[in-house]
Amino acid sequence: MKKRFMFAVSIATIGVGLLMRQTTTTKQSKSIVLISGNDPAFDAAMHNVFLLKRVDPDKPVSTIKAIHDFTNAPLEQVKILVQHGGYICGLSDDDKELLKVQLETLGCLVELK
Repeated sequence: MKKRFMFAVSIATIGVGLLMRQTTTTKQSKSIVLISGNDPAFDAAMHNVFLLKRVDPDKPVSTIKAIHDFTNAPLEQVKILVQHGGYICGLSDDDKELLKVQLETLGCLVELK
């Protein structure tokens, strides 16, 4: 009986490990696009758009870290986005709400489109 229990626990542990690895891989493969400032490439008809209007001047590093951790976008693009404002495209509705709450706690002015 004890051997069966230990086997079941080890199988469950392997399953959780594989699930976590799959979740991490999925998060990294999102097709999120950052568009800084008033880039003419931005199409106003796009859906699932997150607009970063203003960043608290005392917390730019925290804002860069929050956006980078959430989107996995290249750090240089995130830095430019935080400096000049702009759009984050390709987020799901739930992701937009989570990021909005996180950035508003950092003092950012954001808008969901």
